[in-house]
Amino acid sequence: MSQDVPTKDVLRSRPSITIHLFVSADIGDGRDQLEEVMSDTYDHALGINTVGDYQVALDTRYTVNSVTLEQEDNLRLLHGTLDLTYRVN
Repeated sequence: MSQDVPTKDVLRSRPSITIHLFVSADIGDGRDQLEEVMSDTYDHALGINTVGDYQVALDTRYTVNSVTLEQEDNLRLLHGTLDLTYRVN
Protein backbone atom coordinates (compact mmCIF):
# COMPACT_ATOMS: atom_id res chain seq x y z
CA MET A 1 0.00 0.00 0.00
CA SER A 2 1.15 3.50 -0.68
CA GLN A 3 1.73 5.90 2.18
CA ASP A 4 -1.36 7.44 3.77
CA VAL A 5 -1.44 11.17 4.50
CA PRO A 6 -4.23 11.99 6.99
CA THR A 7 -5.57 15.55 6.74
CA LYS A 8 -8.36 16.51 9.15
CA ASP A 9 -9.83 12.98 9.18
CA VAL A 10 -9.55 12.62 5.39
CA LEU A 11 -7.46 9.89 3.80
CA ARG A 12 -5.48 11.15 0.80
CA SER A 13 -3.66 8.30 -0.84
CA ARG A 14 -3.62 5.93 -3.77
CA PRO A 15 -3.81 2.49 -2.21
CA SER A 16 -2.58 -0.16 -4.61
CA ILE A 17 -2.65 -3.93 -4.77
CA THR A 18 -0.42 -6.16 -6.89
CA ILE A 19 -1.78 -9.63 -7.63
CA HIS A 20 0.45 -12.36 -9.08
CA LEU A 21 -1.14 -15.36 -10.81
CA PHE A 22 0.74 -18.37 -12.17
CA VAL A 23 -0.12 -21.29 -14.44
CA SER A 24 2.05 -23.94 -16.07
CA ALA A 25 3.13 -22.91 -19.57
CA ASP A 26 3.10 -26.59 -20.56
CA ILE A 27 -0.70 -26.84 -20.33
CA GLY A 28 -2.29 -26.46 -23.76
CA ASP A 29 -4.87 -23.85 -22.77
CA GLY A 30 -2.89 -22.42 -19.84
CA ARG A 31 -2.80 -18.90 -21.24
CA ASP A 32 -6.58 -18.93 -21.77
CA GLN A 33 -7.09 -20.14 -18.20
CA LEU A 34 -4.78 -17.45 -16.86
CA GLU A 35 -6.53 -14.71 -18.86
CA GLU A 36 -9.92 -15.92 -17.58
CA VAL A 37 -8.80 -15.83 -13.93
CA MET A 38 -7.20 -12.41 -14.45
CA SER A 39 -10.44 -11.13 -16.01
CA ASP A 40 -12.53 -12.50 -13.12
CA THR A 41 -10.12 -10.93 -10.61
CA TYR A 42 -10.28 -7.56 -12.41
CA ASP A 43 -14.11 -7.71 -12.46
CA HIS A 44 -14.10 -8.37 -8.72
CA ALA A 45 -11.68 -5.46 -8.14
CA LEU A 46 -13.99 -3.14 -10.10
CA GLY A 47 -16.81 -4.02 -7.70
CA ILE A 48 -14.94 -2.88 -4.58
CA ASN A 49 -16.32 0.53 -3.67
CA THR A 50 -15.97 0.78 0.09
CA VAL A 51 -13.13 -0.02 2.45
CA GLY A 52 -14.00 0.65 6.06
CA ASP A 53 -15.33 4.21 6.19
CA TYR A 54 -13.83 5.21 2.82
CA GLN A 55 -15.39 5.30 -0.63
CA VAL A 56 -12.92 4.02 -3.23
CA ALA A 57 -12.91 3.46 -6.98
CA LEU A 58 -10.50 1.59 -9.21
CA ASP A 59 -8.35 4.12 -11.06
CA THR A 60 -7.94 2.55 -14.50
CA ARG A 61 -5.31 5.13 -15.52
CA TYR A 62 -2.85 3.43 -13.15
CA THR A 63 -3.87 -0.20 -13.71
CA VAL A 64 -1.30 -2.54 -15.26
CA ASN A 65 -2.10 -5.96 -16.69
CA SER A 66 0.70 -8.15 -18.05
CA VAL A 67 1.50 -11.79 -18.85
CA THR A 68 5.08 -13.02 -19.17
CA LEU A 69 6.76 -16.38 -19.62
CA GLU A 70 9.13 -17.34 -16.80
CA GLN A 71 11.50 -20.25 -17.14
CA GLU A 72 13.99 -21.70 -14.70
CA ASP A 73 15.61 -25.10 -15.24
CA ASN A 74 12.73 -27.35 -16.30
CA LEU A 75 9.94 -25.18 -14.84
CA ARG A 76 8.00 -23.01 -17.31
CA LEU A 77 5.30 -20.72 -15.96
CA LEU A 78 3.05 -18.04 -17.34
CA HIS A 79 3.12 -15.18 -14.84
CA GLY A 80 0.11 -12.87 -14.85
CA THR A 81 0.36 -9.58 -12.96
CA LEU A 82 -2.47 -7.22 -12.10
CA ASP A 83 -1.33 -3.97 -10.53
CA LEU A 84 -4.46 -2.19 -9.33
CA THR A 85 -4.57 1.34 -7.95
CA TYR A 86 -7.58 2.84 -6.23
CA ARG A 87 -8.49 6.45 -5.66
CA VAL A 88 -10.18 7.53 -2.44
CA ASN A 89 -13.29 9.60 -3.07
